Amino acid sequence: MAEWISVKDKLPEDNRLPDDRVGFVEWYIVAVRCLDILSDSGYKMVSATALYDYTQKMWTIDWGEFKEKLNALINIEDASPDRNFVTHWMSMPEPPKEESNG
Repeated sequence: MAEWISVKDKLPEDNRLPDDRVGFVEWYIVAVRCLDILSDSGYKMVSATALYDYTQKMWTIDWGEFKEKLNALINIEDASPDRNFVTHWMSMPEPPKEESNG
């Protein structure tokens, strides 16, 4: 299983071969710091799936009913306190292999 990587350490790199590149985005699992007025700290951490745009350095978080774009180049110290912020990411796991009946 993949391990969490802090965005302070590095952002995803486009390691695909040129022939494999269909677009400039790829899916990741991200940890997001979200504003939570009900908690003592004011924040909570949640995980979500997100597309990462290698060219624009942007996360697009899929919240189900809506999508949110977050700039990956903004440090958490510089982020607005009322905005969500990606703190960590990891590669998507490989899907399970189909079992053959036979």
